Parts: sequence; structure tokens; C-alpha cells
Amino acid sequence: MLRGLFVVMVAVTLGGRANAAPTADKKPAEKGEAKGDTKGDAKKGAAKADLNGTWTWSMEGRDGAVRESKLTLKVEGEKLTGTISGRNGDTAISEGKTAKDGAVSFKVERDRNGTKMVASYVGKFDGTLIKGTQTSNFGGQDQSRPWEAKRGN
Repeated sequence: MLRGLFVVMVAVTLGGRANAAPTADKKPAEKGEAKGDTKGDAKKGAAKADLNGTWTWSMEGRDGAVRESKLTLKVEGEKLTGTISGRNGDTAISEGKTAKDGAVSFKVERDRNGTKMVASYVGKFDGTLIKGTQTSNFGGQDQSRPWEAKRGN
């Protein structure tokens, strides 16, 4: 019985040592990182938090001219909300989503001469820039164009 108790005590003591081997489900602390440090977790969520705010949006029109407008975004969890300015004022974005890898997507519905037009936007956020593609169906024909948004107005 004492022998079994000794084995348990040694295992408990070694398990609590700072330089004990890591368990299979935990990675060792990296250089400059304390055990239990959550910096890595904060970085994973940083992309979502950094999307909040005002962006200068630019996209080439059908006529080849680059148009700029204002995009305002707000992130709550994985939900993305906001507005984009246009010729007829601000329009709310819908079905907005974000992901930990920086992926963003949303739709914008506008009325163009009595016809409802829905444009889908997908992009990737890299910290200072969002780049993506807008896809819409105008006049029965699918059209795609690249877009980008830079922080600031």
C-alpha cells in the first residue's frame, strides 16, 4: 500500500513542476510566453475586433471608373453589421458574417429603378485592408468585380 501511495505522490509532484514535459493536449509555452498566457487567443479574435469602424471602399464600375464610398462595420461575435454609402444614401448590409481566419461576407440590397438588386460580397481582412469580390445579377447576367476597403474615411 505504501508503494502505491509513493507512486501517486511522485506523479503528483512531477506533474506540478514547471519544467515537466507537456501533456499531449497542451503545447509548451513559447519563448517569452508565460504558462497560461492567452495572447494567442487574443490574436485569433483580433481580426473581428479590428473590422469595427469606418472604411474607404473602392470598386471599379462597369464604365471602368473607380468609385469610392464609405463602409461602416460593427462586429458582434461572428455577426457583421453596418452600412455602405451609395448614390442614394446609406444602405444597410445584411447576412454579414466574419470568421477567425479574416473571411468576411455580406449582402447589400438596393432598389434600382424599381428593380430589387442584391449584391453579394466576400473578402478577406488582413489587418489594414479588406479585399474581395462583389457578385450581382444585373439584367439577368451575373457580374463579378473586385473591391477593396482601407481603414479610414
